[in-house]
Amino acid sequence: MSAPQPSELELIQQMSAGDQSALRSLYDRYAAAVFSLACQLTGNQRDAEEIVQDVFTAVWKNSSGFDSSRSALFTWMTSIARHKAIDRLRHNDRRLPALRFLPDGGEPDASDPGGNPRDRLLDREQARTVRDCLSELPADQAQALLMAFFENMTHREIAERTGTPLGTVKSRIRVALLALRDRLKGRAAI
Repeated sequence: MSAPQPSELELIQQMSAGDQSALRSLYDRYAAAVFSLACQLTGNQRDAEEIVQDVFTAVWKNSSGFDSSRSALFTWMTSIARHKAIDRLRHNDRRLPALRFLPDGGEPDASDPGGNPRDRLLDREQARTVRDCLSELPADQAQALLMAFFENMTHREIAERTGTPLGTVKSRIRVALLALRDRLKGRAAI
């Protein structure tokens, strides 16, 4: 029978005391999830790998400042990952590729016999138009909008996940919706 796994709080306390094995345990427990999130946010495996390294470095350096009454450890780590991803996207002057929620406009799915081919084509064209308009928005606005409408998150949940003030989240979504509306007005596909 193996020894019980240390809790998140125990790992943080051990890391605060300089125990590198606690960092390894934390890495083994959460690296895959942080990497997956970073890949989703950046759309780039190399950037995601660097973000994982940045997250665990930040957790190691700031372990003594972690406050479990404010958030769970994993929530704190995902917040760090999101901030690092946004910083990297801004640095690389790219837009969030989180438009993965919209159909990609590829070939029709042969396993889906439902629907009229003309309607499916129009749906793909509309999705492409919306995806193109979303990609023109600043990364933070697009992220907030996608989280609200495609992940069905409340403004408060978005604020907590991204570590952004609630009022800022609301403003970003409002501004993004207005910009999206203006962009879509001039496009024939919608």
